Amino acid sequence: MCKYSIIIPIYNAESTLDRCLSSLVSQNYKDAEIILVNDGSCDKTDEICKYYAKKNKQIIYISQKNMGVSEARNNGIAKATGKYILFVDSDDFVVSDYFKQLDQMLNKHDADLIIFSENHYKDKKTTIINRQPFFSDQKDVLYRKISELMCNKIISGPVTKVYKREIINQYNVFFPAGISIGEDRAFNIKYALHIKSLSVEDIPLYTVVLDNETSLSRGGKSRFSEQAEMVKYDIESALEQCDLSQNEKNYIIEALNFGECRTVYTYAKMFWKNKVKRSERYKKIRCLCQEIKAKHLSYPKMRYCKLIILPVRFELVWLIDFMAWKLTH
Repeated sequence: MCKYSIIIPIYNAESTLDRCLSSLVSQNYKDAEIILVNDGSCDKTDEICKYYAKKNKQIIYISQKNMGVSEARNNGIAKATGKYILFVDSDDFVVSDYFKQLDQMLNKHDADLIIFSENHYKDKKTTIINRQPFFSDQKDVLYRKISELMCNKIISGPVTKVYKREIINQYNVFFPAGISIGEDRAFNIKYALHIKSLSVEDIPLYTVVLDNETSLSRGGKSRFSEQAEMVKYDIESALEQCDLSQNEKNYIIEALNFGECRTVYTYAKMFWKNKVKRSERYKKIRCLCQEIKAKHLSYPKMRYCKLIILPVRFELVWLIDFMAWKLTH
């Protein structure tokens, strides 16, 4: 058993994998294992993984047929022995004192879930994405914060978080199989339903590389509607089975409702990318607004949420279309 299990799902990453693995193994941190899960790559990924596994005893190499990012991460979890589990994507990399800073964070707050900040790298430029520091072990405060993080998409991806393997195993928290859109959000929310403490740290330990939009974790939007429904069902099933109070569940439900409202903008962006004619875009957006309105959903009271919700509630199709255009250009 070690302190950290770093799980890296990999698919056709020959051009970025060396940078990713070098950023981890060069730190010579002994109390960690690095689990590489090759998801049926057809480039030189297998050779690179075997080279690193032979060179470094901390590396565990798993090769599977192509089953998707969810199964890759799940297989990594099943193999992990660390007290804490972290995820890294094969086209990203970590800071030079990653493990040292993780130790410092845990010495400060050994929270059930830790979220740290990140850098975004695109076109040879680095942007720091800051987080507002936070800690709580009080349930009413905790789940209000989780709702806020869900609405701001901070709780979506798994790569800037520290999880406890004990909680994952005790409550059977895994990524939904066969899903590649929103699977990480489902995992995070299902995990968050069982935590008793949360820490958010404004320390960037991780660099997300945005130049590679074909990576295993940043793929396309095929089957978006179908997969969104599968993710929603997965989360709702977990909500029914958890032991939170109804008030605590309501924080999560309202954030999920907001996410459903926000899909109107997601579809609007897809219409722009697919070059749908304006008259047809307007018609489709209006129908989506009406579908959301008919559900009479309750939402978080945050100002940010209201700015997204009101155009849908009042069917301001032109505004939604304009916002989608801005986000795609």
